[in-house]
Amino acid sequence: MSRATQARLEAAGQFPGRVQLGPNSVGWIEEEVEQWIESRRVRRRASVTEQISPTTQTNAAGSQPAAFSIPEDDPTATKDHRDADATA
Repeated sequence: MSRATQARLEAAGQFPGRVQLGPNSVGWIEEEVEQWIESRRVRRRASVTEQISPTTQTNAAGSQPAAFSIPEDDPTATKDHRDADATA
């Protein structure tokens, strides 16, 4: 992360605050930075999970879940795609 990004996040209260170590040096508390990193990981996982959440339909045999369903009004799907989706 760039210094500018770090400073902007810190100023907005979205990154741990710095600790003055000397007249010309600063640092951060390791535990606070690690907690910040973990919170970013958790938020990213939740975001990715929401974006690629498949439908949970089963095929005619009831054994394999269909990965995704294609909406009827999808202009990019051909009739064959919709027919295949309906039988999945």
